[in-house]
Amino acid sequence: MISLEATIKGSQNVIRGLNRARARMLKAENTAVRVEGFRLMNLLRREIRAGAPGGRHFAKLSTLARRSGNPNRMRPDRPLYAMSNRIGYDDHNRASPAKLSIGFVGRASSETWRKLAKLHQEGLTFSSGSRLGTRNTGMWPRKRAYFRWVASKLSARATGRKHLLIKKSTRQFSIPPRPIIDPFWRAHRAEALRNIVANTRRKLRGERI
Repeated sequence: MISLEATIKGSQNVIRGLNRARARMLKAENTAVRVEGFRLMNLLRREIRAGAPGGRHFAKLSTLARRSGNPNRMRPDRPLYAMSNRIGYDDHNRASPAKLSIGFVGRASSETWRKLAKLHQEGLTFSSGSRLGTRNTGMWPRKRAYFRWVASKLSARATGRKHLLIKKSTRQFSIPPRPIIDPFWRAHRAEALRNIVANTRRKLRGERI
């Protein structure tokens, strides 16, 4: 008699075992992704505070920008420092397989901060006399006069005094682009993927990550 089929006993047990192994693998990978997301969030916050996300240094603040908050005193040259606290990560309601976003996302940020982050990463041009609160915010005459008054109170050798004397002919002011997310991800993407693989393996071995 010629056999027409082969039967493997216990095949259902094998399938159930494979499904359990697959679920365990997915759970370990999801945990590894979220652990790495938390690490990347904190790393990006630190690098923004240091002024060099991904090792790429921000353009320095102008003297005018450093006196804009309190013109009588130069503030530190720390562009976008306040944005570091707005970096978060979003696990998209713990989706599985894990989907994670790093940057101006989640509860740490808001729509306003996301708009500001986009503008500062792209760069801005200020056109004198344009409406406040728009992309082309201008240098209002009253503020121009205020900076002149501050300059008059400073000594001739005071740092940045000449930059406060804004000419009437000056019609535009520019803020250079200061990329954050792209240089950071380029610098750390390969390391992040290696960490996820390594941590998944550790989790499967029963280690704490």
